[in-house]
Amino acid sequence: MTPVHPQILKLCISGKMYSLGLSLGKNVYSVFNPTDTGITPVDVMSYYYYYGYICTALKQYDKAVQAFRYVLVQPSYMVHQCMLNAYKKYIIVSLLAGKAPEFPKAGHETMKSILPRICTEYRDLVEAMVSVILATLNRVERHQDAGNSHCQREGDILQGQELCKAFIYNINRT
Repeated sequence: MTPVHPQILKLCISGKMYSLGLSLGKNVYSVFNPTDTGITPVDVMSYYYYYGYICTALKQYDKAVQAFRYVLVQPSYMVHQCMLNAYKKYIIVSLLAGKAPEFPKAGHETMKSILPRICTEYRDLVEAMVSVILATLNRVERHQDAGNSHCQREGDILQGQELCKAFIYNINRT
């Protein structure tokens, strides 16, 4: 990887050429030689951040979550803007992927304590989303216990899905 790689992915995003960016960003780099390539930790974080952005645009949420996770596990004692943005997107994309977002275990302890405190509104979002999903599931379960017909149960499930979609739409607008 060179310092040009993140810039190419950024250009793919600017040009909305996501499939090209996906093919360029699919390589996972784990060994870097800064003396030969001039790459910096910010370049590495930017590379995975832009790749996660591209995967999100193509609705490949599992790949996007993994890319944002790579940004969050980079060794650092201070919060970089790229890391902060990756954390926010990590939370949202994890919810879109149907997973509960947890800070990666390999992440630096300092980041584990700082990022959630900076992004309290995103943590509140996770709690709200989980409570909406649990309330919807409880309502569907109560209807099943009451012996409702199959059509009514499907209607409740669809209503819950629509509620979740509306909630995600409001997230994306912010």
